[in-house]
Amino acid sequence: MKLYAITVLLLVTDAFGQTQVTADTMGKGNDAMFISSNALVVKDYGTLTVTTLQYWRGLTNRVDAFAGITLTTAFGQQQASVTGGANINLLKTKLVSVSAFNTLATPLHRRQDASAATWFAAGVVSHDFHVATLYTGYSATVPIGHTADKLFTPPSVVHNVPVGIAIPKGKLLVFVEYNFGKAVQTAGLGVAYTF
Repeated sequence: MKLYAITVLLLVTDAFGQTQVTADTMGKGNDAMFISSNALVVKDYGTLTVTTLQYWRGLTNRVDAFAGITLTTAFGQQQASVTGGANINLLKTKLVSVSAFNTLATPLHRRQDASAATWFAAGVVSHDFHVATLYTGYSATVPIGHTADKLFTPPSVVHNVPVGIAIPKGKLLVFVEYNFGKAVQTAGLGVAYTF
């Protein structure tokens, strides 16, 4: 089993921008643990933290599925949610890989402070240069049900176009990402470590 730990060092403007850094999948039978802790500074809102622990499994050579738990903190208040989803590779050529990345999360408590569920959908396009992977795509964070005046979810759909580069350095993976959006712009820097 491989263990991946990702720490986002800086994200500004909005919490709903970061996406999958590659359209490639792990391959059938491979397992991974994914740990992510994000510190997010949101304009006119304050600082949010999002920490998640996920177990990933390569179901086929083109489908990775995952499940886990996420803890979100806003204004000193916390909410835990259960998360599940998949990264499905739709196309892989020498030039490009394309995938559909989907996550669905629902709160375990404090349900009145969040939408009934949050769906994160992304189309990811990437190219692996061996020394670095370039990626882009389109993402939407979609609150489902009970969206007005919620602390832990956005009040309406948040659209973004991520552009990023992921650079492997031994057991580290460093990535830099910028998300373009009409209402939201997000910059991010991340570091992943493989145990």
